[in-house]
Amino acid sequence: MSLPCIINNNDPLVYKEWKLGDTLIKNQYSILEPMVSKRTLQPNIIFVPGLLFDRSGFRLGYGGGYFDRTIKFMRNSFDIKFIGVCYEFQCINKVATEIFDEKLDYIVNEKEILMIKNNKEI
Repeated sequence: MSLPCIINNNDPLVYKEWKLGDTLIKNQYSILEPMVSKRTLQPNIIFVPGLLFDRSGFRLGYGGGYFDRTIKFMRNSFDIKFIGVCYEFQCINKVATEIFDEKLDYIVNEKEILMIKNNKEI
């Protein structure tokens, strides 16, 4: 298993190995991360948090752009799926987007699974 780490503020996230019981350290946002010395892994699936999600695959994040940079970089380099995880009440009709926003492949909540393909909900 791996968890995301911020190595440089303007770079994609890096996924470091993590096992139950491993020490986690707080990053600049007080989010717990594996130690930088841990082995870097390349995940096949990344679960993406957010505040709001829409049915076309966009999300409103927390303002740093970390996941958008990560999705763009990894989608161009690896075969990987990005899954937004939320509660149903966080799914709205349309999230305001900007040019750098990246779409997810799936959105999962307690009531449904949305598969996003070719810019359309399926």
